[in-house]
Amino acid sequence: MFGIVGVNGGRAYATNSCLASEYAWSTTSTSTTYPKVGFYANTGNPGPILSTHWPTGQTTPAVCDGTWSQGCSYDYGWNAAADSFAKAVGVAGTTATRAAYWWLDVETGNSWASASDSPDWAALNTNDLQGAAAYLAAQGVAQIGFYSTGYQWSQITGLNATTSPAYFSTSYVNWVPGASSLSDAQARCSASYSFTGARVQLTQYIANNFDADYRCF
Repeated sequence: MFGIVGVNGGRAYATNSCLASEYAWSTTSTSTTYPKVGFYANTGNPGPILSTHWPTGQTTPAVCDGTWSQGCSYDYGWNAAADSFAKAVGVAGTTATRAAYWWLDVETGNSWASASDSPDWAALNTNDLQGAAAYLAAQGVAQIGFYSTGYQWSQITGLNATTSPAYFSTSYVNWVPGASSLSDAQARCSASYSFTGARVQLTQYIANNFDADYRCF
């Protein structure tokens, strides 16, 4: 048995008020072949009008002039991941936070650039996710993956399993929701359910009205 704890309260920069108690509960997991506790962080790319956290004048890791640019999107993703990492360190400590598997939650329910915002909407969102993943990689976390579906990944990034660049398809794993049962979850370990072209490591299904997860490898 293993646990995956949400760091945010549904969107980037928000705080899960139950983070400390959920983390404490997860440390009682019994897994010996998989990290007992993992973390997942919400992502988004809301732009300078909607977000008070939008970077302005930032020069690293990308140059940002405060507009809805690829550089600013990258910095926003980087900064949001830094905020989530710090929240996890606050309850788990640095060593445990780095040892955990991290998942970036990519869902259409959060704010993203769209075609009505910019003709480069897909590149803006992709840069945001690259920035978030790059921050976690820079902290030396054990593993990084994405939680999404094929539909949502396509709507947000304009990519799919065959068009996602190697950056997404080889460096990170997938966590795939949507299964209705354990047997369905096991079937979704197939490469055909990957939304980035990467290996499917976890699949999610409903068990006793709760979200449960099956480990594919």
